[in-house]
Amino acid sequence: MSSGDPSKYRGTAMRDGIFFVIAALVLFLILSITGLPFDHDPDTPGDAVPVTGSYTVLVLLPLTGPDAAIGEAQVFGIRKVPLLRDEHLSLFIEDTHGDGGRALEILMDYLDTREIHGIIVSGRDVRDALLPYSEASEIPMVAIHAPVRRDEQIPGRYQISFTPSFEEEIEYLLPFLKDYRDIAVIYPATGDGEEHAAHIQSHIPDARMVVYHPEDEEFSGIIRPLLAMPPEIFIIYGDRQVPAIVSAIRSRGANPVILLWEEGGIALRKDNPDLAEGVFILAPKGADLIILPEEEGRILPESLVLEAYDAAWTLTRRISGCGGEPSCVAGWFWERSYTGALGDVTFNERREAGYPFEIRQIRLGEAEAAGTIRPPPRILTIWIESGSTDDWFMVDLQRGVDAALSIINQKHASSLPLASGSGIPTLFDAEIAVTYDQPKEGDLLIGRMVISPDGTTVIGDGASEPFHQIGIDKEEYLGRCFDILDTNKEEKAIRLLFPAEQEDMMSRIQEAAETRGYMVSSIATYHEAGDIGDAVATIRTLPVDEPLFLSARTPGEGLLIMREFYESGSLPETIITIGDAWKSDTFIRPSLAFSDGILAGAVYTREYVGSSIAIRDINTLMVRQSGRELNDLSARAFTGVMLIADAANRSGSTDTAAIRSAITAGQMTVEYGALYEDRTEIIVMRNGVYRRYT
Repeated sequence: MSSGDPSKYRGTAMRDGIFFVIAALVLFLILSITGLPFDHDPDTPGDAVPVTGSYTVLVLLPLTGPDAAIGEAQVFGIRKVPLLRDEHLSLFIEDTHGDGGRALEILMDYLDTREIHGIIVSGRDVRDALLPYSEASEIPMVAIHAPVRRDEQIPGRYQISFTPSFEEEIEYLLPFLKDYRDIAVIYPATGDGEEHAAHIQSHIPDARMVVYHPEDEEFSGIIRPLLAMPPEIFIIYGDRQVPAIVSAIRSRGANPVILLWEEGGIALRKDNPDLAEGVFILAPKGADLIILPEEEGRILPESLVLEAYDAAWTLTRRISGCGGEPSCVAGWFWERSYTGALGDVTFNERREAGYPFEIRQIRLGEAEAAGTIRPPPRILTIWIESGSTDDWFMVDLQRGVDAALSIINQKHASSLPLASGSGIPTLFDAEIAVTYDQPKEGDLLIGRMVISPDGTTVIGDGASEPFHQIGIDKEEYLGRCFDILDTNKEEKAIRLLFPAEQEDMMSRIQEAAETRGYMVSSIATYHEAGDIGDAVATIRTLPVDEPLFLSARTPGEGLLIMREFYESGSLPETIITIGDAWKSDTFIRPSLAFSDGILAGAVYTREYVGSSIAIRDINTLMVRQSGRELNDLSARAFTGVMLIADAANRSGSTDTAAIRSAITAGQMTVEYGALYEDRTEIIVMRNGVYRRYT
């Protein structure tokens, strides 16, 4: 057996050796550029296993000077980071005054006296000044409030950035702006401002670009030409100047769509909260991991607070977990994802962080997440379906509606909800309008009320059938009527006189009578007004002491019926009426001679005026507007509109489900806009006035 040529094996071994050397060099270069972790590789910073030792982190922030507010927010976030246990880690915070040269001097002084295991720096200038020294000294350096530029060269091995690029912010905004054709961009003549503007214009070339100088205090000169042909949306970049710019835009009562960055939104909320209502803000989405400054009565930019928190949290945990080994610390941030105060954070191969943004809208001084950027509603509509279009019914209905709209849309001294302002406060003071017809396309419907001449009234959101009963409860009314009859009558017989089509109510009365042990001795019906004489003739043949349940479609029919009984001398001793016709002024005034003592059902009675200053104020308003006091019909109409508007205000939304929930949770009290309680009353006519039956 031959053993083969040894030279062949030597050649093969040499080639293998060269291959492994090359492979090792490639791996070394990759590690040098990317800083891949060498041993510890937890999923989140908090998973790091502490390594005992003494570590130092130097934090360089602008605590004084023009950027002191930035440093204040960053210190707030850093101080919220929980202290590490089981190891010694010192955090030194120094003031750079926003100056890169000063920051470098501070770093050199520290390096003369101690070993630095990590640096947190704020701002591009400071980052750029320290970058060469961080690399040369192999110190991991985390930059905050220092947006990266996509065209920058590959960063050093120990550089970590927590601030996304401006372009990333703009790309997030673009889907929200796709429906806008006329956009004005207002930006400062600064490096950041011009960079933002350039990115916006690269994506929206037709945008109107307007530049201002940061030292300016008065902006009407640059805003006035824009207002000659107002754009659909103003996008404003800046901070301290934003309140004056927004004031110039809204100085003539205009209320356009305005989009700000977070710092500008905070300046506006502090300086002029009234102008801030409805403004949109771009901010990091964040996560509920730390106490935010607003919870402590302060308004600081969340982007700065959360970014500083996460930078300190991840860096200190990684230093501890890696035992201070710089390549391990920096390497953890290579193509890494974790969940922190900023939300779901993802680092790319350049160790640059990306995290989700969101659009917020300022409402009643608070910034709330918003799914869209759209103009605030100007008009909110309530659909009113009336069971009759007759003048007698519509006049009283409209009296109540007009009084409610006056309370909502104009300022009043009343203690009723929505009276103190103009419109719906939580919906940017949108006015309420009503429609009595099928809503038109484009109407922003917040509610629906069905109000009928039989005394019923039901309200609900605008998308589904009304469900909340605020009118007469027919079963309760009939029960109370028979309670009265039980007290006053020994003979248990009743009579009915009704329009022929009201079979349902006649059946209800018959069922109630049977349940209470009453006999229906006679039922008379009529189809037309000309049939009323015959119907009355049928009824009046029976004894006058038999109670009569009486219904009429209109006040005119009611007058004919009562006059027939009166003139024939057979007016029943007890008359129980059904429906609104008997409570109308059109009936009451001409019927004074023969209507005394008739009973009716109501949810509102005159006695409520004396029980509440707010109700008395509404009654006075009604008299001033129409010359008539509140009655049951106008009170139901007023209450229905007010309850729907109040529900929209309480929900702070035009979402039908939210309004439906608010209506359900509402109460029949003045605090919610009701003029009466949730019960059906018996009222009796005395000298031309209905009063509560006692």
